[in-house]
Amino acid sequence: MLQCTATLAHRRYALGPRSCGFYPLENRPTSFVAASARSTTSATSATMATSATMATRHQDDKSSSQTSRIPQVLTSLALTALVSLSAVPASQAVSGGGGASFTSLAGKDFSGQDLRGKNFNKADMRGINLSGANLEGNQMFGANLPDANLTGANLRYADLETVNMEGADLTNAILEGAMLTNTQFKKMASIEGADFTDALIRRDVQKALCALPTAKGVNPVTGVDTRESLMCD
Repeated sequence: MLQCTATLAHRRYALGPRSCGFYPLENRPTSFVAASARSTTSATSATMATSATMATRHQDDKSSSQTSRIPQVLTSLALTALVSLSAVPASQAVSGGGGASFTSLAGKDFSGQDLRGKNFNKADMRGINLSGANLEGNQMFGANLPDANLTGANLRYADLETVNMEGADLTNAILEGAMLTNTQFKKMASIEGADFTDALIRRDVQKALCALPTAKGVNPVTGVDTRESLMCD
């Protein structure tokens, strides 16, 4: 609706809606005033609605941008992890979290070495030579050690739970306080001179070890009798 204003003889007039005739502002028709008010209110509401719509679109665009970045961040983290794993030296492949072995240790010679602090959990150590090695307190849960040479090895307080030692040689080894729960001692090469003092071992396994012909001798380091350490008698 067209609204016209004019000033005549120092009085303000508004133009009528049809003929644009002049009315004094204080005497203009009520319908004309109401129409002007509705027009102003509608314009204000439209402006506010437009501003709200623009703000919502901006927020949606921002959220969409942040969401689209999530796959990129995850991909970057995965690549970083792969690079870190590939950079691990072979000599340290068995140490660290999880205990997963990246390289096989089968048949390796670690005799006489200080291996404390290494993690051999679930490592493939078939036929490994650990004679005289220091493995005190080591994590070796679920490791595979059939036919391993553990002669004179220090295995004090080592975690040997569920380890496969079938055919291993434990001559003069020290297993004081070692965790031997569910450890497999089938067809042992020898346990002569081994010290099992305070080792955690199942009763049935303890009886089987006591029945071995090599369950005899005295450990040259601790001076403990093998049968006494197993409480065979």
